[in-house]
Amino acid sequence: FDELKIRLGQAVYEHEGVKAVRYPRGGDPEKPDDFEITGKKFDIYGDKDADILIVTYGRIFSEACKAREQLLKLGKKVCILKLNIIKPIDKKAINFALGFKNIFFFEEGMLSGGIGETFGYQLGIKDYKDKYRITAIKDKFVPQSKVQSALRSLGLDAKGIEKVIMSDS
Repeated sequence: FDELKIRLGQAVYEHEGVKAVRYPRGGDPEKPDDFEITGKKFDIYGDKDADILIVTYGRIFSEACKAREQLLKLGKKVCILKLNIIKPIDKKAINFALGFKNIFFFEEGMLSGGIGETFGYQLGIKDYKDKYRITAIKDKFVPQSKVQSALRSLGLDAKGIEKVIMSDS
């Protein structure tokens, strides 16, 4: 919600053509107190010298931040790349990601044809050779439920994110 005013202003005054602005159902997700909204196409939060990068957008950023805190307690340094504009993906975001040995993309969208696949494809074009994993909704219907319940069932809550990273890094 903090970014909604910025994005609407950009959509109306800075760009021509059709625009889409997404905002989360279920209220304003938590953000770390030290996270600063920049209005840029992407933001970086956490340890830039970490081996692990979480790439996400939207409300999953909140869950990624919670997972990062738990992973820090387990001795894992994590950086989060939060995409604020998902189409097109900023080339600078791709270039930033190239510096990490383990990239985990968490997306509250479809795996097939989603932003994670697009991001991974762009990494491939840049000859990225390290580990890249996408956690997103597989080709299935997601039943109506409360937001937290849906995120939990899809492995997109903080515990699910932590579990994926701990099992694959």
